Amino acid sequence: MFVNNVFEQIKQSSDIIQVAEHFNIKMNRNGFACCPFHKEKTASMSIDRNRQIYKCFGCGKGGDGFRFFMDKFVPYRNTKSHITSLLELISILYQRIERITIDFQRVK
Repeated sequence: MFVNNVFEQIKQSSDIIQVAEHFNIKMNRNGFACCPFHKEKTASMSIDRNRQIYKCFGCGKGGDGFRFFMDKFVPYRNTKSHITSLLELISILYQRIERITIDFQRVK
């Protein structure tokens, strides 16, 4: 039960823009970027800041910030640089959860 709550908190507090920037995804002003999951020369992936989702109209991948990270991370999960990336992102997410918890406690 506790693990599910923590997992949900991480999913809800992950910012799709921060995750994309973590992987050096360059978005244009309309929120489109070249998809990192397949080779392409024109931007076909939409990253929606308000809805916190991404969708590639070329390969069909889509989801929230956590799904983006896992799709990007899993193929390289055994390399040192990607393990470091995972730890950095977990640190960012943990800090956001702490801020949410502190803010929630102030409201009480």
